[in-house]
Amino acid sequence: MKMHTKIMLLLTLPLLFISVAVSSISIWKMKAQGEQAALQIESMGKVFTDKMKADYTAQIETYRKDLIASKKEYIKSEVDTALSAL
Repeated sequence: MKMHTKIMLLLTLPLLFISVAVSSISIWKMKAQGEQAALQIESMGKVFTDKMKADYTAQIETYRKDLIASKKEYIKSEVDTALSAL
């Protein structure tokens, strides 16, 4: 082998090894970050669903109270009308 070829091999092989190592590490870290992001999204989805359920339950309870109050008022006015007719 010529001296020029040996020098080129000594330069390219370490660079190739370093690039493979850096690529492997970056792919491994990216995979770990992806898994962590997926876990966070799942937990946020559960929190969001629970919050929506609580808000929905509160809205139903408020609507139910308003409906009962309006029915009581209507029945009271009907009773007053019936009593005034007598």
